[in-house]
Amino acid sequence: MNYRKLRLDLNPRQFWGQRGDWGRDLTLVIARRLCGMTLKALGEAADGMNSVAVNMALRRMTGRLQDKENLQQAYRRTIKRVECIV
Repeated sequence: MNYRKLRLDLNPRQFWGQRGDWGRDLTLVIARRLCGMTLKALGEAADGMNSVAVNMALRRMTGRLQDKENLQQAYRRTIKRVECIV
């Protein structure tokens, strides 16, 4: 499939094993929204995550975005910056 290209200077491995760091999951939510990527494509872009793990990360972050103001602010700031680039 042809997905809209979104270049993020982000190494997904920098978030692995860091308990409580929500950066990877927020990145997955934003990439899904802006690019419309499938779970499998998101997993491959996140250095080989399983599509089930991607789905769970998206569900967790979507729930957190509804509850936590600081995540909502980070989400809005990031979307604003990325949409200016794209």
